[in-house]
Amino acid sequence: MKYQIGKRLHNWLKVINYQYTDAVITGLRKDEFGLLLGIEENNRIKPAGIMEIVTPAARKQLYSQYKI
Repeated sequence: MKYQIGKRLHNWLKVINYQYTDAVITGLRKDEFGLLLGIEENNRIKPAGIMEIVTPAARKQLYSQYKI
């Protein structure tokens, strides 16, 4: 069966595949809030992406610890 945009068919199954890993905060994006993340591989930190979704309480705690 072909996928049809905008139509919900019961023949298709949505599967969410969450994968977890430990990451380190390598920086802070100032203009629009975002934590720069890295993952350790072979004793080096490689860029992993930006985490933009943080609870207001966690964001407030982060800002209280660092000068921005």
